[in-house]
Amino acid sequence: MFVTLRAQSIEILRSIGSPDWSRSYRHPKIGDLSAGYMLSCWCAHDALHLRQITKRLHQLALRDGHDPELAYAGLW
Repeated sequence: MFVTLRAQSIEILRSIGSPDWSRSYRHPKIGDLSAGYMLSCWCAHDALHLRQITKRLHQLALRDGHDPELAYAGLW
């Protein structure tokens, strides 16, 4: 689902043409937020979720693996 939603979002961004990434919105608590800043935050937010998924997959491999250190996987 993540990949599908991101592909849809990218298509929407591409359809904009030549966006003004400096255009900003004034958030009542944070202040001015430019479109470029929001896009950067969006990418960073996705990266954090991917890190969470990776960490969980690693935890499950450690839990379910026969070798508690999984040395062959390059964890030494």
